Amino acid sequence: MIVVTKKCTRCSETKLLSEFGRRPERPSGVRSKCKVCESVLQQERVRRRKQRTITPRDKDPAALKRCPQCYELKSRDSFYAALETADGCATYCTTCMQSRRASYYVQHSDSRRSRAKAYAALNKQRAITPRELDHTVLKRCPKCDTVKQRAYFYPKRTTADGCSQVCKECDTASSRAWNNANRKRCSENLRRWYSANIVHCRDYSRAWCAANRQKTREATRKRRDAKRVLAELFTTDMDDFVRMFWGSHCAICGIEVTAANPCHIDHWLPLSKGHALTMANAVLLCRSCNSSKNNRLPSTMYTATVIAQIEEQLCQQVVAWQAYGAIASELVIDID
Repeated sequence: MIVVTKKCTRCSETKLLSEFGRRPERPSGVRSKCKVCESVLQQERVRRRKQRTITPRDKDPAALKRCPQCYELKSRDSFYAALETADGCATYCTTCMQSRRASYYVQHSDSRRSRAKAYAALNKQRAITPRELDHTVLKRCPKCDTVKQRAYFYPKRTTADGCSQVCKECDTASSRAWNNANRKRCSENLRRWYSANIVHCRDYSRAWCAANRQKTREATRKRRDAKRVLAELFTTDMDDFVRMFWGSHCAICGIEVTAANPCHIDHWLPLSKGHALTMANAVLLCRSCNSSKNNRLPSTMYTATVIAQIEEQLCQQVVAWQAYGAIASELVIDID
């Protein structure tokens, strides 16, 4: 029986290959240092990292550094912070780092998916998590640095305590901030997902309406009553004119009307706030923008620039409709 050994470059001890970490790209298939030495070095790096409070990157963010991938000189602000490096910056710039990460995900998509499925199957065996056993146990949220009960954290079966890392309030705030900063990207992702799962969405909507008939009736009744109180009268001619005026494109994101993504006539100022559907309040929105806007006021959703552009187009729409009505009445008189 042949026993394969290797000498550690740090402690200079000859050990079995099983005592070295794996490194497939090396000729031996293992790392140059044994697992014990790697662990000691990692602990030392963590200790030094904790001691460094201010890095050269923080002192002079305008200093230049060359990225080894794109070979461009960039300021230190263009690199991710890394406490373990001498200059406090990551090796590659943020753009190259993101491209490297994306290419890695594409190359290893199958292996990552299989590992995720195996991990999920293993954790599905956990029927009851510590969070479900006792909601009153306290946990500290690392984002707001507040001690809260487990009930204030989202459930997550893959963690040891069955809770998410941050509390519900911080998670919701960060998600909302990211969505507001990347609204166009969110709309595109939602639109792409809906186009790929249109049958599933329709089935889910029908199932929800069938299971919640009372809520559906109440919402329909409330909307009908609001229209009656405001004496809303929006004809099919007005509907066709609005679609023609906006060029069959969404007023917010500009997407064209298709069978997979139809556009709807929406109240720019919501009906629930007492605003009827008129030519001065009718805009064409796609399904994604219409759902995200819901019954909120434009001032709580969009920037002042977007609001000013939409309101200017609404004024033009009213003028165009009046001109269209005058021309139509003249045609009727001529025919008579």
